[in-house]
Amino acid sequence: MKVDTVWTRLGSVEHLTFNASSLASTGWNGAGVGAVEVSQPDSDVLLYRESGTWTPTDGKQLSFTNVYRWTRLAETIRLEHLRFGTDNPVHLFDLGTVGHSHMASIKPHT
Repeated sequence: MKVDTVWTRLGSVEHLTFNASSLASTGWNGAGVGAVEVSQPDSDVLLYRESGTWTPTDGKQLSFTNVYRWTRLAETIRLEHLRFGTDNPVHLFDLGTVGHSHMASIKPHT
């Protein structure tokens, strides 16, 4: 899959859903749903402002917000969490092309 194809699709995201499970006893098991507001401050940058609800498997529903930055690089797409602001991003992963049909994380997030 080409970087430009994925980039175009990332720019059209409007909603999110996810299920999380962990072997750790942190309590981060559950499901989330929400909306995504996408802005493009630069031709190679997409900002995702997410808001929604998180429902832990053993608790009550909670509201959440997140801001992520996707950056298109020469051959990869980078994702950063902006929990500490735009000048202090938390790098999550870089996606690279694998074969002709998809992209995958180049190195696992630690």
